[in-house]
Amino acid sequence: MFICHSDFFSQETVIIHYQRKQNLEKVILPNEKYNSTFFKVFVDDSIYSGGQITVKKLQLASIKSSCKLTFSNNVYHDVSYTVNIKNRLIFEKFVIEKLKLSAFTESEFKNLNILLTVKYDRSKVFYNFIIIT
Repeated sequence: MFICHSDFFSQETVIIHYQRKQNLEKVILPNEKYNSTFFKVFVDDSIYSGGQITVKKLQLASIKSSCKLTFSNNVYHDVSYTVNIKNRLIFEKFVIEKLKLSAFTESEFKNLNILLTVKYDRSKVFYNFIIIT
C-alpha cells in the first residue's frame, strides 16, 4: 500500500508505504541512500524524493523486529527499530559492525552526527537513530 502526497509550496512529493513482511541482511541507518529495491514499492523512484516506510515484521538476518524509516532527498534521516529484548545484544552487534564502532554508546554516534535514543519496555527495546544537523 502506498500514498503519494505533493505539496505545492515545497515542490517535494513523498510516499507513505506500509509493508507487512520483509527480509533484510543488514541494518539500514541514517545518512544511507534510499534504495526502493529493499522494499516492495511499485512506484517509480523518480516520482517521489521523500517519504516514510513502515515494516511490521522485519526479519533482520536472524532477528525478528519492526522498523520505521523516514527519508528525504533520497537519504534516510530518521530510522527506528523495535527489537525483542532477548535479541538486543545481537542487534547492537550488527550496528557496531556496520559502522565500525568501538562501542554502542551515545558518544560514538555523536561523532558520526547521529543522535541515538534507546527506550526499554518489558519485552522490547526501541532504537531511534536521527541525523544531527
